[in-house]
Amino acid sequence: MRAILIDPKEQTITEVEYNGDYKHINTLIDARCFDCVRLGDKDENTIYVDDEGLMNGTIENVGMFRVDGHNPAYLAGKGLILATDKEGESVACTLDIKAFADRIAFGLPARTAKGMVFQELRNMGIARVLGRQWPIDN
Repeated sequence: MRAILIDPKEQTITEVEYNGDYKHINTLIDARCFDCVRLGDKDENTIYVDDEGLMNGTIENVGMFRVDGHNPAYLAGKGLILATDKEGESVACTLDIKAFADRIAFGLPARTAKGMVFQELRNMGIARVLGRQWPIDN
């Protein structure tokens, strides 16, 4: 089934095929275990992320992202988006990938004199979606 994979290290958003086995989520997001972050839309689209992403010491290596307006916190590592049916089962993602790309902000942690901050990478002016580059309107 259709899913959207967010890779903050590569700053890409691509369509992938999910086989329906929950273990495949771990494979797609490179994690031992996952957690869910709901987007709160009518189709119950949900982002599956590495449950250990913030504590496994690899944030600088895997990158971070957030979904503007829906989840102000940064999520560490890759994210996989699927929708959820009325029975709570995963079904194909319903989001338009190009429109969704406008809602993603990639970032990395940065140490400053005041402590840790998250630096958004939007100032690069580019998001790569399906292998193509799209300008981001700032």
